[in-house]
Amino acid sequence: MSEQGIPTQGGAAPPDDPHARIDELLDQLVATASPQVAATAQELVRAVLALHREGLGRLVAGVDRSVLVELADDPSVDGLLVLHDLHPLDLPTRAAHAVRRLHETAPALALELVGVEASGTVHVRLSVAAGSAGVVPEVEERLLAALPDAASVMVEVVAPPTLLELSPTRRDGVPQSRG
Repeated sequence: MSEQGIPTQGGAAPPDDPHARIDELLDQLVATASPQVAATAQELVRAVLALHREGLGRLVAGVDRSVLVELADDPSVDGLLVLHDLHPLDLPTRAAHAVRRLHETAPALALELVGVEASGTVHVRLSVAAGSAGVVPEVEERLLAALPDAASVMVEVVAPPTLLELSPTRRDGVPQSRG
């Protein structure tokens, strides 16, 4: 849990994260192999992804949309559908869900989805007390992790509304004494 009350991801990806492991292996290959071997490996990964996309596309076409939306609640399925551009929900809808889920895990955050640009930039408004703006990078990171196809996340920080204490007044405008 961060100082701001947001459950943290723990820094590095867990060792059983296949996405992180694939990236790590490709980075190692590119850094240590000849350019020809690295290029062949990258082409192999692209070909396997194309094969998976074709198969998943056929599966998705045969599944009722409501079932697909329910399946997409699983983060692994969600990421796979986004990766292959097969997700049943558009980016603005998924952004609204991601903001809601982040608020559920950190209720102290006053977070609001402002909108999503056609370019894929997600705009959110965060209401924080003075000195608490350090939470912004965590909010950006969490939303980008939930929305890997978003171009970026822009967080607008605003001060929370100020509560005014009102005292009762008489009809002539003179404050009544509290007594």
